[in-house]
Amino acid sequence: MPVTLSALHDDERRRLTAALVVLLAAAAFAWTAGANDLGLKTFDDCRYARKGLEMMQRGGFMEVTWAGRPDFPYPPLQFWLIGRAMAVFGPGDFAARFPSMVMALGTMAAVVWIGALTLGRRAGLTAAALLALTPMFGNHARRCMIDLPLCFWTALVVLVFLLGLRHRRLHALIALPLAAALLTKGMLGLLGLFLLPAAVVSARLRPALRSGWLWVGVAAGVLIGASWPVHHAIVFGSAFVDDHFGATIFRRVLGQAALPRSSANPLALLWKEYQPLVVPAAAGLGLWLWRRRRAGAAESDALAAWVAAPIALLALSHWSSGRYLFAVLPALALFAGDALVRLARPVASAIALWLAPVLLVACGVTYLVSPETLKNYGNMPYKGFAAEARALMPSGALVPSIGDPGVGHWETENVALWYWGVVAETPRPPAEAVARALSTNHRALLVQRDRLEGLDSLGVKYEVPFMSRFGLVVLADVGGTR
Repeated sequence: MPVTLSALHDDERRRLTAALVVLLAAAAFAWTAGANDLGLKTFDDCRYARKGLEMMQRGGFMEVTWAGRPDFPYPPLQFWLIGRAMAVFGPGDFAARFPSMVMALGTMAAVVWIGALTLGRRAGLTAAALLALTPMFGNHARRCMIDLPLCFWTALVVLVFLLGLRHRRLHALIALPLAAALLTKGMLGLLGLFLLPAAVVSARLRPALRSGWLWVGVAAGVLIGASWPVHHAIVFGSAFVDDHFGATIFRRVLGQAALPRSSANPLALLWKEYQPLVVPAAAGLGLWLWRRRRAGAAESDALAAWVAAPIALLALSHWSSGRYLFAVLPALALFAGDALVRLARPVASAIALWLAPVLLVACGVTYLVSPETLKNYGNMPYKGFAAEARALMPSGALVPSIGDPGVGHWETENVALWYWGVVAETPRPPAEAVARALSTNHRALLVQRDRLEGLDSLGVKYEVPFMSRFGLVVLADVGGTR
């Protein structure tokens, strides 16, 4: 019996599906290996993990707290998900990372599906493999930041939009990922709506604008997403408006935020932080332009808009950070995968079928066997001292701190609360901090390593149970205090 074209397509679909399962399994192993043993990073993982823990303990959804105080910078969805993971797995680093791990795998699956709808199944599978091998993506898959979740929800917005081109009623479902994006990162959750201006200029995407289902979905998503800022504006008033819209959004856009930032432009940040995707993605964009000139508009027009939107938004802002381009990663991966499939198919097959799974498994083994060989693998010293710190200080204790406010205190307070269960007070001059510590039962101080000299100058006797970039000092007596 002759083999039909349909049978060949079915066979290829089965092989690509099996390859995707292997790839996802390898990625899951790499990102879960040692995830409960290796410490979370300071910026901003320890802080976000603590918010999730407090949401689990307090219950509810709308109000995010940190150290028991209302916290306004970001909406609640990701912290609620972290709290749900902690309710299932128990409080800890694995549970804090779990939602990000799942969303990273979900983003890879969405990329494969989007690839099948636009550039082809092979390009989609290769894109997922390249995405998993990109250090920025794998790094965030093991963290509990909110950049990867925004990327995940944006990818689902794109996927639903493309599916709706074939079945119009599916466009109503765009409400779900759009609302989730808004409830994850506020106004940046509107990023997925780059599809609307893209549809205006693309003949292939333009019919979607005539779909009432799309506008129902967009309106519902925006209304659901707006429920959090509206609720907080009513409950907390100007305190919320000034913090969330003023400090978190507009001061960063205007370059007035007192935060460390990069002065590089978006393209330079892409080149620096998003390798190895940038070069093959540029080739893929060139191929898209060439095909578009010859054949006209196609579904892949949405991918080109996906690349352009985050870059344009960051270019308009005076505050630059490479991670603010995170949502562009799936689109870059898709164009890179398409370029490899068209220009070097054996290389694309090798990456998707064996190179990526092997490297991911090797990465997971390294996390289990010798994590110290990996760069910035977490706050292991602080995590390792957790039991001793909790024995020295009661849970929830206020602990005086010596050091400058800002970045140094940010690190101190985040790590101290997540791993040691104590609240680091606002930094004080050494004499004030010592006097404050002497009034407590635990007599402990949090001190930056380079501030120990200031403590020595007071003639205070103390012990240092722990010291890394900052550490814990316990006052021995008061006789020598000047």
